[in-house]
Amino acid sequence: VVIQHPGIWVTGLFCLALLLGTSVGTLWAWSANSSDTKLMVALGKAEEITTLLSHKLDVALLPLIAMQDWVTYWPAFRDLSRQVGQRGEPGSAPAENGPRAATHRNM
Repeated sequence: VVIQHPGIWVTGLFCLALLLGTSVGTLWAWSANSSDTKLMVALGKAEEITTLLSHKLDVALLPLIAMQDWVTYWPAFRDLSRQVGQRGEPGSAPAENGPRAATHRNM
C-alpha cells in the first residue's frame, strides 16, 4: 500500500511532526509558566521571611540599645573600671580561668 501510494509517508510524517510540535510546545509553555509561578512564590516567601526577621531583629536589639544607654548614664557603671582594677593587682577582680581568661573577669 505504501509503494502504491507514496503520499501516505508524507501525510504520516506531517501528522507526526504536527503532533510532536504541539506536544512539545504545550509542555514548553506549561514548564515556563510553572517555573514563573514557582519563582513568584519563592520571592513572596523571601519577602515574608525578610520582614519577619527584620521585626525579630528590631525586637531583639531594642532591649540591648536601652541597656547600653542605661549602663552608659548610670553612675555605678562609670567607675566600674576602677572598681575592677588592673589584672593581677591586689584587690582587683580575679581573672577567669580557661580560654576566656585574657578577656573576661569574675565580678
